[in-house]
Amino acid sequence: MFDRALVLQKYEVQFFRCPRCGFIATEEPFWLSEAYRAAINRSDVGYVGRNIAFSKMLQSIILLMFRPASQFIDFGGGYGMFVRLMRDLGFDFWWQDKFCENLFAQSFELSGDNLPKFELLTAFEVFEHLNDPLTGIEEMLGLSDSIIFSTAVVPDPPPSLNNWGYYGLEHGQHVAFYSRPALEHIARHYRLHLLSYGGYIHLLSRRKPSELRWNIALNRYSKFLINLLCHRESLLWKDSDRVIRTLRD
Repeated sequence: MFDRALVLQKYEVQFFRCPRCGFIATEEPFWLSEAYRAAINRSDVGYVGRNIAFSKMLQSIILLMFRPASQFIDFGGGYGMFVRLMRDLGFDFWWQDKFCENLFAQSFELSGDNLPKFELLTAFEVFEHLNDPLTGIEEMLGLSDSIIFSTAVVPDPPPSLNNWGYYGLEHGQHVAFYSRPALEHIARHYRLHLLSYGGYIHLLSRRKPSELRWNIALNRYSKFLINLLCHRESLLWKDSDRVIRTLRD
């Protein structure tokens, strides 16, 4: 056992740490139905700003490293704000989330059995919510050969449970915490290439990505220039016409 702490201010929960890779996980999270009474927890006041920042970041990554005219999927897409932002930027993004209501990307939900293989899957603020990470990652890889995700890497040495806000004790939704060796283990397990930036943004891909392009795309100055010079036509008005036609039929 790594440590124990109060989750949701009332449940004493044990946290375990792998001695080999440093991955940290809670005991079986019996409290999740209570933690997810609201899919987006009340303490997540950065939800809007984070989605805006992620959309600008993904714009430059896609333009430099992927095929911009392809289809993309946001896994665990929450209220759909990120999908809407990416469609506004001209990228054919689709929404998937089993636990949250789609408010901003209605008509662009993932559905059916004959699904395409998406050029890229995004999973922002998802990995730390996975009670069974390997099953979740396998589901993602069934949709795309490349996954860009965000999760804060556990510092070395790992902080105690009351000294790192990312443990999320007050809302109880975070149940898995990844060290750098843990991410490397996942990459080896699935024969994927791994790139990270700033200890928070990560790429897992079956294709060998260019580390140079990755770093250029995420640099604050080149990112602005790339997005300025490679502007794509927004899908906003096409989407609006599509939804209006659907409502009239």
